[in-house]
Amino acid sequence: MLQITNLNKQLPEFALRDINLSLPKGFIMGLVGVNACGKSTLIKTLCNIYHKDSGSIIIDGLPMDEEEAAIKNKLGIVLTENFYETNLSLEKNAVYFGGTFEKYNHDVFLRYCRHFELDPGKKLRKLSKGQQMKFQIAFALSHEAALFLMDEPTGNLDQGFRQEFMQLCQELIEDGERSILLATHQTDTLDQIADYITMMENGRIVFSMSKEEIHDRYLLVSGDLSSISTLPDPLVVHLEHGKYHSMAMLYNPDFSDSTLSSSEAEAYHALLSGSGLFCMVPSIEEVMYFKTKGEKQRCGNY
Repeated sequence: MLQITNLNKQLPEFALRDINLSLPKGFIMGLVGVNACGKSTLIKTLCNIYHKDSGSIIIDGLPMDEEEAAIKNKLGIVLTENFYETNLSLEKNAVYFGGTFEKYNHDVFLRYCRHFELDPGKKLRKLSKGQQMKFQIAFALSHEAALFLMDEPTGNLDQGFRQEFMQLCQELIEDGERSILLATHQTDTLDQIADYITMMENGRIVFSMSKEEIHDRYLLVSGDLSSISTLPDPLVVHLEHGKYHSMAMLYNPDFSDSTLSSSEAEAYHALLSGSGLFCMVPSIEEVMYFKTKGEKQRCGNY
């Protein structure tokens, strides 16, 4: 559904560098990273709000350079900024902007307004930020989009709607023909619904892989510092010292591109099983936290 190759975009004070990722049809990809890591910039570049400097973007088999109009017809876009006419009602906004989509269905838009408890006759500027986001979601769902690009869609919404939104996302991809790229700080949402996770840092991709591969590749351990300190350095993503216990995230040598020899890997497993360390599968938030800390430490910014 989405194929990005060597994408670059220079802005006055920020840049996307060598972005490569692939999202198949019928899947949800979570886009994560700290503030100002490049998530919003990437989504705006995919929408062609920011014109790329180099590289290629292919959506549903169509290249952005030659088929921009056809591609935009396939996009369901939800952004943190409001690009709609705030002095118009929700319904008039939908009719006006719906005219740019071949498959816009006004009845579908009104149905989602009712479902989200939105008054279609109300002016957009009189809605709360959460309600404005619901409007964007309703409109994105109204024109048979194939790829949904969503930037913090539930950031201003209550937990009840977040649960409803997660169910809605899963229903959208059930037919295997639609995909979702979802940028969010709410990694617990991605723990539940995402198939792939892409992490960004300073305009670059740190990793992009399936959630199952992440769970196989990384291991979180906690225990006393003396035991954790004996772990092989090449396998330690980042180590945190605590007053009463320490924690570290490790690369699993069985699944990572480890440089450990077979004997070193065996010693590693023996250490974990006999050291009294507590081992667990990290959440997406924990992976993001330890990877970010580890990158900063390696770059000398820690």
